[in-house]
Amino acid sequence: MPDGTQKEVTFNDQNKGVAGYAQIPPQNSTTKQPEGLVKIAITNHAATTPYYCALAYMGQLFDIVTDTFANGSVLMLPKTTVYAGIALPNGKRTDTIPLVQEEFIKYYNFHESFFGLLLLTSTQPLSITGFEQEALPSPKTDTRGETEPITVIERDPPAPAQKWTAQYFDVKLPNPYFTAPTP
Repeated sequence: MPDGTQKEVTFNDQNKGVAGYAQIPPQNSTTKQPEGLVKIAITNHAATTPYYCALAYMGQLFDIVTDTFANGSVLMLPKTTVYAGIALPNGKRTDTIPLVQEEFIKYYNFHESFFGLLLLTSTQPLSITGFEQEALPSPKTDTRGETEPITVIERDPPAPAQKWTAQYFDVKLPNPYFTAPTP
């Protein structure tokens, strides 16, 4: 897709959708990989009921990001829309989430990369910070240093169970460099 292009991702009845990268390869990129942004809008269509909402980004290397909303969750009043984003170093928040194709997707000629979104809603305050975890190391390639140490992060035990509902969305990103194997 050309730089600056927007594409709406429609999810089918199994909550699967296909997205695309904004530019391949990106100009002035430090990664030299396909990249783009995803903007996620969540709307409370209820007429009178406010809901607490949390959204976990689940990466293909098993990383889980739970701060897509400030403080991990947000109170959505009826007929309002909120946007998921990330915290910037200056303390402000974006209303988009960056996407960068990992080098190993191209290197191993994977057909696509993917990520998941887990949307949780409740009429009571909820916390998903106990799910937060760093990504596992990506598969080795010949294009970067492979001696990075692995860090183990200790976490607090999860909070007591809460009443909530969850919906999982699966997003596929086709590898623009994929070449079909020849028989």
